[in-house]
Amino acid sequence: MAIKKNDNTVKKVEKKIRQKILVEEGGRMNSDIPYKVIHTEFAESLPAAKERVAELRKEYPDNSICYFSV
Repeated sequence: MAIKKNDNTVKKVEKKIRQKILVEEGGRMNSDIPYKVIHTEFAESLPAAKERVAELRKEYPDNSICYFSV
């Protein structure tokens, strides 16, 4: 009887969870500027979203930037 060799290998699969990135201004307490979303975009994964947020912080230094999964 033949013995089958067990070739189980563990592969790490990155979950592709889509992220929505928002650049916002205003909306803070005691501020005369009303809340408004300036820029919206989507990223395909969490590492890509973090990288894009770092770039957006340079473009919009005075605004609030947040991201969340969609």
